[in-house]
Parts: sequence; C-alpha cells; structure tokens
Amino acid sequence: MMSLNKCIQIVGLTIIALMLVGPLQAEPLDAVPFDGLSTDQREVFGFDQQTWNSLPAKKQHNLLRGYQRWQQMTPQQRARAQARFKRWQAIPPEKRNQLQKRFKRFDSLTPKQKRRVLKARKRFRALPPERRQELRRQWRQSN
Repeated sequence: MMSLNKCIQIVGLTIIALMLVGPLQAEPLDAVPFDGLSTDQREVFGFDQQTWNSLPAKKQHNLLRGYQRWQQMTPQQRARAQARFKRWQAIPPEKRNQLQKRFKRFDSLTPKQKRRVLKARKRFRALPPERRQELRRQWRQSN
C-alpha cells in the first residue's frame, strides 16, 4: 500500500501536470499549416515557418489549445499561470522528469485509487503545518 506522503506527492504532481498538459488526444492529428496561424499566434509562438512545420502535429495542437486558453483568461488568471510556469521552469530538469513520471503513475491509477489519493491529500492538507512537516520528515527518512 502506498504511504500517505507518496500519495500526497503524486496528487500534487498531478495537479501541476494537468496545468501543463492539455487533454490527451485519442486520434492522430493533422499538422496545422503555418499559413493557418493568425499574425498574433505567429508572434506569440515565435516560430518561423520552417520551425513550425517541423513540430509534430500533436505539439502544434497543444500550442494552439494553450493559446486559446490563454486568450480566455482574466489578467489575474494569466498572472497566476505565469507564476506557476516560472516555478516550473526553475525546477531542475531531473526533478521535472521525476514529477512527470509521478504524474504518469498517478494517471495510471484506477478512479477508485485516485479518489483515495485525493482524499488522503485533503486530510493531509487539513493537518497543522508542524504535523505535515513531521510526516514529510518521517517519509524522507523511510525512503
């Protein structure tokens, strides 16, 4: 059985990953022609035609979905998203890879297991900060 702290870490990573990763596509996607991008999209993405055309279709579609979400955000939501992205960029690449692997592990859980993890995370977050810190310390020592 997974420890409470491991569950909590997986949930936290899942939330981060969901903010960074768009919904998964079930069908293959067609490439988006560079000429199909608006002037604003070209400026925001900063790609020339050759670079855009070299991107996998999935990456192109993910960028367009992110652009659309960005356009719908309020200034406050954009500021929060930028702050989260800065924090993500500040994480060393090895740690980001580890977080992504943990997200994939969480994502592979059954819905029942995910609910248990989320419930455990909620209980953990309700604990006083000192108790959370002590549990984290114990978890680190046991791993």
